Amino acid sequence: MALTYDDVLAGPIVRRVEPGLAAVWIALRKPAQVKLKIWEGLVRGDTTQTAVVTGSAIGTRPVGAELHLALATVVMAQGDNNVRLQSDRIYTYDLILKESDTDAEQGLLALGLLEERKTNDQVTHLPLGYEPGLLPGFALPPTDIQNLNLVQGSCRKPHSAGDDAMTFIDGLFEDDDQKHYRDPLKRPHQLFLTGDQIYADEVASDYLALLNTVGNRLLSGQDNQVIERLPFEHNDAVHAIPLSTEHFPPSRRQRLIRKAAKFTSGSGSSHLLGFGEYCASYLLNWSNVLWPTDFFAQALSSRWQRVQAYKTARTDLREALNAAQLEGKSQDNAKAKLDYYAAGKLLPPAWRKIDKFLTSEDKTGDWGTEDMNGFAIQTPPDTTAGVTGTVPFPNQVPAEVRRALAKILSPSWYVGWENQGFAANVNEDELYTDKALAELRSVQAFYAGLPKVRRVLANVATYMTFDDHETTDDWNITQNWIAAVNGSPMGRNILRNGMLAYGLFQAWGNDPLYFESLKPNGEADNETPGTKMLKAASKLFLTDEANPRQIGPHGGLNANKRDTAIAATLNQLFNLTETPTEPAERVRWYYRVGGGGYEVFSLDTRTFRGFKTPNGPPQLITLPQLKIQIPENPEYSYGTPTDRQGITFVIAAAPVLGFPPVENILQPIVNTLDSLALGPEGLFKSAQQDYFTGTFNHDPEPWSYHEDIFEGLLAQLAEHKRVVFISGDVHYACSVKLDYWQLSAENPGDNADPPPPQHTCFIQLTSSALKNFAGDTKNVMSHSGSVSRIAQSLALPQERMVWDKAGRDHPLEPPADQGFNLLVKHKLNDNPVFIPVSALPEGTQQHYSPNSVWRLALVHDGRSDADRFQGLNGVPDFQAEGTEDKADIGFIGSVIQKHFWHAVHGPSRLITFANNVGQITVQPDAIRYAVYSQLRDLPENGKPAKARPYTTYTIPFAADDQPPPSLPDVSS
Repeated sequence: MALTYDDVLAGPIVRRVEPGLAAVWIALRKPAQVKLKIWEGLVRGDTTQTAVVTGSAIGTRPVGAELHLALATVVMAQGDNNVRLQSDRIYTYDLILKESDTDAEQGLLALGLLEERKTNDQVTHLPLGYEPGLLPGFALPPTDIQNLNLVQGSCRKPHSAGDDAMTFIDGLFEDDDQKHYRDPLKRPHQLFLTGDQIYADEVASDYLALLNTVGNRLLSGQDNQVIERLPFEHNDAVHAIPLSTEHFPPSRRQRLIRKAAKFTSGSGSSHLLGFGEYCASYLLNWSNVLWPTDFFAQALSSRWQRVQAYKTARTDLREALNAAQLEGKSQDNAKAKLDYYAAGKLLPPAWRKIDKFLTSEDKTGDWGTEDMNGFAIQTPPDTTAGVTGTVPFPNQVPAEVRRALAKILSPSWYVGWENQGFAANVNEDELYTDKALAELRSVQAFYAGLPKVRRVLANVATYMTFDDHETTDDWNITQNWIAAVNGSPMGRNILRNGMLAYGLFQAWGNDPLYFESLKPNGEADNETPGTKMLKAASKLFLTDEANPRQIGPHGGLNANKRDTAIAATLNQLFNLTETPTEPAERVRWYYRVGGGGYEVFSLDTRTFRGFKTPNGPPQLITLPQLKIQIPENPEYSYGTPTDRQGITFVIAAAPVLGFPPVENILQPIVNTLDSLALGPEGLFKSAQQDYFTGTFNHDPEPWSYHEDIFEGLLAQLAEHKRVVFISGDVHYACSVKLDYWQLSAENPGDNADPPPPQHTCFIQLTSSALKNFAGDTKNVMSHSGSVSRIAQSLALPQERMVWDKAGRDHPLEPPADQGFNLLVKHKLNDNPVFIPVSALPEGTQQHYSPNSVWRLALVHDGRSDADRFQGLNGVPDFQAEGTEDKADIGFIGSVIQKHFWHAVHGPSRLITFANNVGQITVQPDAIRYAVYSQLRDLPENGKPAKARPYTTYTIPFAADDQPPPSLPDVSS
């Protein structure tokens, strides 16, 4: 039987593309042979032209009974008679699929991927080639770097508010009458996704239920069949629990991941747990094929019914409480618990079934025993009232284990109010106050944009780097965290699931030769850890392509709690073992890409971290690993910058050069407050305590927190001269420039001038988030002109000097009338010595020259409002009529009106919190960076503003006019 449109679960996604290699990823429901064909120019799916390159047919890699993945790769070896892909040209491609039990071959046209599809009048698929019948394509980076067109983005959370900025990229291919997909110089050449492509630890509850259903079907091949198990420790034994929503309900996983998995995240109430859930998250984030057509109608209807049942019960309780006329502490206790008492009704019955195993004592432990003078809610609520049916798989999990599991899940009544409750007065009938409903609506909007997202990924080489949310928010946050999670069967299992899914869905395509054990000439190479990972993935849930394992990996069922052989192999490859895996034996997550006049290094800042103390903030990468990931003489398949005169792009998930007011002021304050925060007090403390994250609530992970690593990175890259950091993570977009000078500390001798300082320009381009809107308050603050001025004043150009003492005494001499402060005295005892110039009193002298100095400054958009707001409807004219007198009341009123409008609507010149995507282009001696940010409707027009570069940073690579920071010599 031939494959159909619905058998292509996601893709095609263009991955690595260069003159000698092209790779396209695809996910199928059935096993098949896959072959990549490439033509030069725009070609239709029914073409009879001979392809310039045709790859060999490869078999899909089975991951589940209904999940088969392929990275169709063509390797074009260097040689006189071999075809090589060229710059400044468009190539189109087709994937030729042949199902295993048939002889018929099908391309993208036959599968219906080159035409528009509608379901209930909603467009659910767009032609992947931008015209009906046209094949999708790609363009290599151009010959002239001034035509380079890169795109960056990160942090894409489906249930966040605001537009999905991934859809904005579609406008870079086709915008009104601009058909840039036809122009090899104007269409995007590379897309860099810099982290958090999925949110494993923050999932809308209804969406998680869908992911669980889809994930189980992918692995087992049947509806309502669960083969994946999660390890759960009870009474010194590890039990395999079927990964169903009855056992691991959405909204109720917070306490589980804290106590059983040993995570410290405070946002894990609907955390992904199973491998199937992780796989489903990627597939549903990139394609709508697996989304049920009635998902939103059913979810919204069910939500409405549960809300009405809760509101009725709560109203009755409130009336009864008023009639009871309680006084004093009894009344206070009753009021404090009233909202929670019936809140279990806000959860679907299936998510409450496991509560049947709880005893009265178990329930009282969470609810508490506060006196309410005999009022009805003095006893714990019955969250199983009206729940029919039993928890499935009764013969596989003993009742006592289910009771233990139910006890460690967050209480239904607690999450019912905290996660499923209302943001305002629940007596209102309008459900816009319903947080869960708002999240569901945001997921619905996310779903509507998926046809554009799928088309984007089919038409540009896409490189993907992980950050924390691909696995969990606090991934490798401290040394103690690593020891605790790796020592937990459940924690280790969840990490393994997330890392394997990342490897299959993201990392594989970044470096096909590494994962497929191939040489650049196409010959087989020695087996790599990447190859071992792919082989293990095919055996994890399958005995062969047709037969899923009935139990699946569980992290240790036998008496000594050892993992199964396949899971143990993956643990070794992912360094999830008690004894660290040697770096050469781990899967390599970082990658390098060459281009015409530029190079790209992508850093792994999650799995090679350093720790100075067991529970302190991490070094994002160790110095030895830094030298490995950014070698002095990197090898590329093509296009290395000549004599370091090109541009070096460095992909770092978190900004290397952060926004100074945030990193230097706000971040330390909130981290200090986190560390001082006390646990919850008062009513139902047991239920509350697992919603408080403690010291690491706000991710103390800036590069600047570890000066040695930060300076080591700058020194490692200094020879590259023009360095651009591409980052995300922080949920705002901004740009920073750092001018860096290397100085000679050697004495040039008498009558000799010291060599001139060697300048390197570091530019930080941060674009975040694609869809993780920080909120209206932050957005208004960022737009406000006065706030921008305050930020700039707090972030006046920062300067630092660095000395390597090399056995010498400290390098500085204070002025005769003033000593150094405690900070400077402390730093002078270190080696190297890192001194901020602002900390030195006037008159400070140096005994010998520093090794390096630098100056950092924020970048703002200096264009006029007329240029910035071009194409934006509804911009009012703020000029006062009839006068140019700045003291005139009309002029003053115009200024006030202008600032108010900017605070609400105007895109910021400095920083934006709105959902955004970045576009990077190169100009002579400069780099131009445009943030495409989502703007809300203006009152004057009824249509949303278009995604245009309302904030643009133009940053020259040349040093500013000011000389390098310096100090007079003591001898002068």
